[in-house]
Formats: sequence, structure tokens, C-alpha cells
Amino acid sequence: MLFASLRKKSRHRKVAGISFIIIITAIVYVVSNQSSINKQILLAEDLKSSTVLVSLNISQEAAPLQNLRLKLRAQPNDQTLAYDYAKQALNIYKQSGDTRFYEYARAALQPWWGVQSPPQNIWLLRARLLQTNHAFSQAIDDLNTYLKTYPFNTEAKLLLADALKRTGNIDTARQVCVQLAIANNVTLGQLCGIELLLSTGQYNKALASVKPIIKLTQPLNNEIYSWALSIAAESALASGKLKESSHYYDMLNKNGVSNITSITHYADVLIKLNQYKHALSILPKGNHSIPFILRAAIVKTQGSLENDADVVSEIKNRLFSLTVGENELLPEKVMYYLWVDEKPQQAFKLAKKHWQKQRAWEDTELLLSSAKALGSEVEAQTKEEIEKWRLQWLH
Repeated sequence: MLFASLRKKSRHRKVAGISFIIIITAIVYVVSNQSSINKQILLAEDLKSSTVLVSLNISQEAAPLQNLRLKLRAQPNDQTLAYDYAKQALNIYKQSGDTRFYEYARAALQPWWGVQSPPQNIWLLRARLLQTNHAFSQAIDDLNTYLKTYPFNTEAKLLLADALKRTGNIDTARQVCVQLAIANNVTLGQLCGIELLLSTGQYNKALASVKPIIKLTQPLNNEIYSWALSIAAESALASGKLKESSHYYDMLNKNGVSNITSITHYADVLIKLNQYKHALSILPKGNHSIPFILRAAIVKTQGSLENDADVVSEIKNRLFSLTVGENELLPEKVMYYLWVDEKPQQAFKLAKKHWQKQRAWEDTELLLSSAKALGSEVEAQTKEEIEKWRLQWLH
């Protein structure tokens, strides 16, 4: 069978890399995060999809989603109902970081999870769920197969390019970006390629390249405009232009983009600017997703600010509980060791381990921050290793 059953530990993979994932608003959106898990929610590997749907805690659902769930409970193999429910649940997950809604979406697609060639819309949504769960190898295989049947699907190509980029397959990702441009999606192809500039460390070039696209797309396409703003914010952050990055995040917020990724990224910038109270103020109150709690703990430690709850203890318990595997939540553990617990040796060890699997620019910068904390010798050695890897893609 092409796809293995969903493992219980997979709910922790979704948070990996949350602090930096670049937004592709409404076209392809990979968000990783973690929140408290309702132990009564049963995963799709344990029960048939209809039983899983019956077990959902409907108090957590908006009324339209409740109505879809009730219909789907009666008709669990209805493709339209399953797709609509899964898509809405995934959107709620992106906004709130509540991983239960990811599980709901995953359970709704259970009848088609192991099918080689499911219906087109189900197939693409399945790939998005794999991507969201950081199952990049599976997502790449699924998307390559999908594109053999539907070779002109733009969203599939964007998803594929992103997965390839994050696994360090820069040349193959570049080819996908070129295909987009050739297929008359010139602006999308350009943005796709600019993200690869970030992966190869060309931060200033990425920022300079995206600025004209922001001016061009603002009056024409709000979704592409938002993506361009996101890339500009990330490029400015990566190149150390923190005030400029803050400006772009503010523009993004004014454009109606406010979700777990944009909020945490903006908080990261404000923390680097030592604007701790501002950073704390933009974190949604009452939301205990790991990315938010982690930032609150960093603010409390670095900015010496008091919070109502003991967020430092909370994030430690969440990251290092018995339900979290050794190789799960590595970026979050690195950030905790670097900026909360101040144990750079542990941070560097985990950052290097993570970088062997994921090599987007944010993973590289996290490794460099960890190396820098250990002194100039380790930092120089790490930079040399990174530059050696990057040079092979600069052509």
C-alpha cells in the first residue's frame, strides 16, 4: 500500500519548523504547529472513518462544520462531503493551530488514504495533508504520481516545489518553478524561484527580486500579493533587516492575513528587536498551541516579563513529555534550549540533526544560531559546511 497508516506520533511532526515556514496564501499553505490533544479523539488507524467522525467533540466545531460532520457520519464514503469537511477542518487548523482539526481532516479522507489514484480533489487534499504533516517524501511521491495524470495543476506544482525545497532537492524544485513560468504562470514561477534563493542563502537578492512583484500584484491579485509580502518579510528577516521585516508583516496583517504562521513569524521579529511587550501582545490569549507558548516563554526569559501562567514550565512539559518522540519537534526544542533553557550544546546537537533532514533557509539559520552560541570556532566550521552545501546549487 502506498501510504502507511497515520501514526499517533505524527501529530507532533506538524509543529516542526513553525517559526519560519513561508506562506503561500490560498494557493498552498504549509503550517506546522501543535496544541493540546483531546485524548478522546481517536486516530484513523484505530477505527473506520465513520467511527472516528462519530467520536468528534462537536463543541469545538463551528456550526457549518458540525452540519457537514453529521451528514458525513451518515455517508462516510461521500466524496463531496468528505472533501468539504476535510478542507474546512484543515482551514480551521491553519488558523488556530489546534491539531485536533488536522486529525478530523485526516479521518474524513480515510476511505481514500491508501488508494493509488483517488478522485482528483481528494487526491490533492491528501497531498496537502501529507505536506502539512511534514511527510515530505510521501508528499513528493504522491504529487509526482498526481502530476502524471493532471500535469497542468498549478497547486500541485507549488506543493511539489515546496516539498523538494525543504528536503534540499534544489535543482528539482527549480525545474518545477520553471515549468510554472512556462505554463503562463510567470509570477508564480518567479515567486517559486525566489523562495529557492532563500534556500541557497541569497537573502538580499531574494528581497530585491520580490519587491517589484509586490508593486505589480497589489492591485491585481490579493492572494499572490500576500504571498509576495510573506516572502519579503522572510527575506528581510533572514538578511537581518528586522525593521523592514516588521513593516512587511504589518502590511500582511493589514491585508487580512493573520494566522498561526504569520503571527509567530512577526513575534520572532519583534523579539529580535527587543520589543518584548509588543511580541507578547500579538500572541492570541487563551491559545495554547506550542508555537504561541514557546514565544511567550522566550519573551518571559529574554525580556524578563511576567505572565499570568508559568509558560516556561508549560513549554518544557509539552516539548519533553513521554508522548513526544526523540526526533519530534526538533526546531522547537532547539529554540527552547537556545533562548529559554540556555543550553547551547543541546541546541546545536538537535539543530544539526534536524538540518540533515530539512534544509529550508529557516533550518539553516537555526543551525547557525546554535553554532554561534558555542563560539567562533564552531560557528566557522558550521558556516563552512553550509556554504559547501549551498555552492552546489549556485549556477
